[in-house]
Amino acid sequence: MTYTENELKQISHNFFIELQNANNGKIHCVPFLIHHLPQKEILPENCIFQVMVFGGTVFKSAIINKKGSKIKIITQYESEIPTFSNEDIFLSFIDSHLDPSIHFLAVNFAFPLSPVVINNLLDGYLIRGTKEHAFVNLVGKPVAQTVSEYIFKKHNRKIITTIANDTICLLLANIKTATWNSTVAGIIGTGTNYSFTLDDNKIINLESANFKDFPQTETGKIIDSKSSDTGKHLIEKEISGAYLYKHFNEILSRSKIPFTPLQKTSQLSEIAFSRGKWQKIAQEILERSSSFAACQIAGIVQFKNTLGIKKLTFVMEGNLFWSGWHYKKMLENYLKLLGVLDSVQFSPVKHSSIRGAIRLLLPANVIE
Repeated sequence: MTYTENELKQISHNFFIELQNANNGKIHCVPFLIHHLPQKEILPENCIFQVMVFGGTVFKSAIINKKGSKIKIITQYESEIPTFSNEDIFLSFIDSHLDPSIHFLAVNFAFPLSPVVINNLLDGYLIRGTKEHAFVNLVGKPVAQTVSEYIFKKHNRKIITTIANDTICLLLANIKTATWNSTVAGIIGTGTNYSFTLDDNKIINLESANFKDFPQTETGKIIDSKSSDTGKHLIEKEISGAYLYKHFNEILSRSKIPFTPLQKTSQLSEIAFSRGKWQKIAQEILERSSSFAACQIAGIVQFKNTLGIKKLTFVMEGNLFWSGWHYKKMLENYLKLLGVLDSVQFSPVKHSSIRGAIRLLLPANVIE
């Protein structure tokens, strides 16, 4: 299923209206979560602390040394994460990776959080599981506080924990005072989402994966019906790497064509790059994903334009965006079709997931 220019423009307009309404307190399907950054320093002058990054599929950990105003990464590593079907699996995983010498932990979390500041620390109530991680018994709880309480109860050890969504961390890692209003953080990888500033002290996590004012594909409807969060994150199920390969599997399954089902979206890109018989199917799925992503970016541009911001830099993360078959180029073509390409530039980022989590332990006034 492909979409016409008029249909894409309507989807983009619907997303813009969603943002405009949310800014006026009328939340429909995009949560528009407002974050206020802590204003006071909580780290001692000299200390060692830890950062953990939970992506959709990848986990990263780093031990950080702070001396005065200087920050240095001592060690870091990454691994795959298990499926966090419940609270115990998640908390046990953190416990197994927690360095025994640290007392401060910052968590970059690729799942939707309703933000709250507790004891001058950014925390968040887990709204729901996504990307097939259900987090049973953790939903509705303040995640950072729950982690600290778990470690104290199990080990009689006090750690101070802070947490924020991955798009918030991505934005914090790359924003400066001079670019405060013109920077947008975007993720198009295992999941998809955006974050931007609203005024001098507010950062908005859109949770844009929840957008639903668009016509679903038939395969998207099937994938949604089989998912652990039926009826939720509908646009994400059309855009992101956690689901694109499933569209391919559904199309071939319905065609009664014998095939080995794909296990990940990187395989879909490999087929799109090949000269095989299923090349066109893979290419169409990836192109449709890029067109939907362009609709959301165009809606953000239009929303920011109403606030007087005419040029935006999107700092982007996600293997799908940067490495998917002609993905960035196709997306730019759709932005041109939607009339906003001249207002957008894309910027790669380096080590932003670690750097963004570090910023959670620093006061807002250190942004330069």
